[in-house]
Amino acid sequence: MHIAYHIGAHCTGSDLIVDTLRRNARLLGPQGIIVPDRAAYQKRMGDVIKATEQQDLTPAQQANLLHDFTKRGNARRLVLSNSGFLCVSGWAFSADGLYPQTEKLGRMRGAFADHDVSFHLCIRDPATFLPALFRNQSRHKSLEALLDGVDPRTVRWSDFIRRIRETCPDSPITVWCYEDAPFIWLNVVRSMAGLPNETSVVGALDFANTEMSFEGRTKMKGYMRMRRPKSPQMASELIDVFLRNFPRESFPFEVLPPWWDQALSESLTLGYHEDVALIEEMENVTVLER
Repeated sequence: MHIAYHIGAHCTGSDLIVDTLRRNARLLGPQGIIVPDRAAYQKRMGDVIKATEQQDLTPAQQANLLHDFTKRGNARRLVLSNSGFLCVSGWAFSADGLYPQTEKLGRMRGAFADHDVSFHLCIRDPATFLPALFRNQSRHKSLEALLDGVDPRTVRWSDFIRRIRETCPDSPITVWCYEDAPFIWLNVVRSMAGLPNETSVVGALDFANTEMSFEGRTKMKGYMRMRRPKSPQMASELIDVFLRNFPRESFPFEVLPPWWDQALSESLTLGYHEDVALIEEMENVTVLER
């Protein structure tokens, strides 16, 4: 069996992937692709990650775990998604970088040591990710405390992905950017499910809808009902127009300290683009792009 882990990141909205996949249950079920509700495995996987600290699960333990998660005998792919697999948001960044708890991924791999395992990760521009992460946690009382003395211009997702590669060298990694997600959501869904690119699935607008105001969602739905896009490119352009004109309410800028100015944000974004280019060159890493 193949186990596809979606591991976040926090503040990327990508936990929505389970909802979209479960909307396609009639397509996935007959193909042996199982997407359980998070409540069915969240606590159990936490216990498993602790249990595999010393040794991998035995074949019998793996079989029991898979049966508990899939509830069927003909499953060929299991999708497990939780942005908190490694940690809660307050521990997602430290002086050691993004998600320093990489050893937990080795334990997650060890939970299914006799099966194929892949990791799936959505990354985000540090210029918006770090402030969003700060707002999404309660451990740190200031953005400076969260950064722990680290210059935000040195934050690189490629460092985290490199650690995943070192910890689980036989596990392929699929990466996509939060900024591209509204336009490539079906590709993300197909990748998680292991489906061919041409497979027809529902939920193309699921992610875009979360990034748009209610007015925008309503108008876009009506527009597409009247003028259905004739190609993926036309659909992408239309989504872009509505996202620009009807964005959801953004985080309050007063959360940012005075030193976090436009110049710093632009520097972080430039570094992010360079980082994505570096990730694209990594072995056994696939980047889904717009």
